[in-house]
Amino acid sequence: MDASITKVSIFNKALSHIKVGNVSSPAEQSEAAFKCNLFYDCARRSALRACDWRFARVQRPLTLLGDINTAIANQISASPLNSKYWDIIDQFEFTYLYPADCVRMVKVYNPYHAIHPEPYGDRHMAHGKEDFFEIMRSPVTNQMALGCNLERARCHYTVNMLDESQFDDMFQDALGWMLALELCIPLTADQSLMSATGALAEKFIEEAMRKNYGESTEVQPRESPYEQCRNNGGWDHEY
Repeated sequence: MDASITKVSIFNKALSHIKVGNVSSPAEQSEAAFKCNLFYDCARRSALRACDWRFARVQRPLTLLGDINTAIANQISASPLNSKYWDIIDQFEFTYLYPADCVRMVKVYNPYHAIHPEPYGDRHMAHGKEDFFEIMRSPVTNQMALGCNLERARCHYTVNMLDESQFDDMFQDALGWMLALELCIPLTADQSLMSATGALAEKFIEEAMRKNYGESTEVQPRESPYEQCRNNGGWDHEY
């Protein structure tokens, strides 16, 4: 936690990028403060969605809404037109509730089912299934839902961080640039300044993302003896 990172410090970082004077408080009665408050939440969510930020990453189980097998079983014993049994998303076996605090779903996986018994098998399963999901509204409850083919699914996502003191330095800077882009025309009406700010923002955010991704390593799945044999073209025999 860094108490020096506040909404005001982010406002002023953004204002400095477009050569506008500082504000002293979010409640300040000035055009700059008003515009910062107007665009801040949109810029914050956009910055969070731009990258799988380490400081905002969470891993949690998903809450099951419905599954195709239960829906079929219930339909057999009830009216075929009773739609309350069909809380499912087409082409997927399971429907889960989309986390309310999620701004970017990164992957969906099942950590309990390994492809083979070697260590890291569950990680291999997770990586192999991370793209097999779809986000849309539940056909029954009208809540945001996630469809996938994994039972007992967990997810890894970017949480909607609201506490500025929890932001890391790279994200604070990235958010400052994104907010500056939103503020440039409303506060300066300078199209050339906006173009220059946009180019600098893109360059900085790409560098921040590169550094963020460099703070972890991927665990490589181990091959089973069968896979080693298959990939090497057969068993090696010594006589």
